[in-house]
Amino acid sequence: AGYFGGSVGSITDGSCYGLHSCSWAGYDSGSVGSITDGSCIGDYACTQAGYSGGSVGAIAGGSCNDHHACLYAGSSSGSVGDITGGSCYGYQACYLAGSGGGSVGDIADGSCYFMDACNSAGYFGGSVGSITDGSCYGLHSCSWAGYDSGSVGSITDGSCIGDYACTQAGYSGGSVGAIAGGSCNDHHACLYAGSSSGSVGDITGGSCYGYQACYLAGSGGGSVGDIADGSCYFMDACNSAGYFGGS
Repeated sequence: AGYFGGSVGSITDGSCYGLHSCSWAGYDSGSVGSITDGSCIGDYACTQAGYSGGSVGAIAGGSCNDHHACLYAGSSSGSVGDITGGSCYGYQACYLAGSGGGSVGDIADGSCYFMDACNSAGYFGGSVGSITDGSCYGLHSCSWAGYDSGSVGSITDGSCIGDYACTQAGYSGGSVGAIAGGSCNDHHACLYAGSSSGSVGDITGGSCYGYQACYLAGSGGGSVGDIADGSCYFMDACNSAGYFGGS
């Protein structure tokens, strides 16, 4: 829908339901308005939405749900608005969203939720807004967020929870804002965060809690802000932080 410079208005009220139902919506310089109210449900439902210079508005109200549903959304110089209201829920649901010079707005309200859900979001020069309100939850859920010159806003309010959840966030010249409010918690969760010339903001509010949670954070010429409020807490949690020219 809206492919190759075309346009479609909003998709609402449980419309466009099934496997691949809204894949490539707004692809290749096309546009689609908001996707709301439980629309576009099924595996790969919104894969590559807004991809390759295209645009899709907000995804809200439990839309674009099932495995891989928002894979590559807003990637390759495309854009997708805010993802809210428990949308994009499933395995790798928002994997590589906003990557490759693309953008995705805020991810909020328990959206992009399951294993690998936000893995590599904002990768390779892309951007993602803040991740809030218990979003991006599961094993590897926010690993490599903002990696390779990409950016992700703050990660707050119990978001990105699970083993390796924020491993290498802001790595290799990338950036991630503050990690706060009990976010990025579990073993190895913030391993290498802000390393290799990357950056991560302050880590506060009991975030990055677990074995080796902040191991080598800010190392290799990278940086991490203040670590406060019982954050980076467990055995080896801050081992080698700021190592090898980092801070």
